[in-house]
Amino acid sequence: MSPDAVQLALAQQRRRRVPVGVLAVRAKMLDVDSVDRILRHQVTTTGWTLFGRTARSLGLLDAAQVDVLLSRQRESQPRLGELLVEQGALTPDELPVLLARHRRPHPVVKHSA
Repeated sequence: MSPDAVQLALAQQRRRRVPVGVLAVRAKMLDVDSVDRILRHQVTTTGWTLFGRTARSLGLLDAAQVDVLLSRQRESQPRLGELLVEQGALTPDELPVLLARHRRPHPVVKHSA
């Protein structure tokens, strides 16, 4: 599997990620006008801030709500391995083998000071 295949899969994963604002509207935590307010505030402030951080600073969401939305966002995006299989970089048989290898405990290497 090439580094380019991994980069492509990561880009696909980002493109398929459901935006937090969409998830907030679906969960009835925010209305469309509030999402628009957050997005406009992100654009007009100096620097770029995360949607959840901006929503909290505006008092539209609390920390627990942002955590729920971020969890739903992670759950909604396809897993990297699935995308690598989908693009043909891995076969369906190779994926569980690589996952098992990744999950295996790695030895701790101690460095002398």
